[in-house]
Amino acid sequence: MPLSTLPMGTGMLPFRLLAQTGQNSDQGVSMRCVDCTEPATHRGRCEGHHQVYERRASVRARRVRRAVLVRVFSGAARLRALVGARGGARCARCGSLVLADVDHVQPLALGGEDTDGNVQPLCRSCHQVKTGEDFPGLYDTGAGSSTD
Repeated sequence: MPLSTLPMGTGMLPFRLLAQTGQNSDQGVSMRCVDCTEPATHRGRCEGHHQVYERRASVRARRVRRAVLVRVFSGAARLRALVGARGGARCARCGSLVLADVDHVQPLALGGEDTDGNVQPLCRSCHQVKTGEDFPGLYDTGAGSSTD
């Protein structure tokens, strides 16, 4: 029975979906390969089918295109490349000359963008302090804490 003709609420799943949600009595629901009934270990495919999938020309081309887009449009990636080429940078907070971490001024998790204007080089200790300020309670950096 085609998927489009299945009555709603019947609890029936097409065979392909049944293969993906095969029951494993020890671990509950386990993913099955989309191309066979083996357990899925790599993005919905078994080891053998994953290797075949990764060798496809279209998949390799997509990976290359994505890598180029990240290099071109990522402010953090461009700053890392610049710091690496120069062998270091001055920390934006303390001014020390070090092989710097790349920090987002407005963190991506808090709505910041990955643009050139939102990244800065920081030394490791300043980066840890700033992360503690951006995400209080996430890391115990000792900055701003009191022992009263």
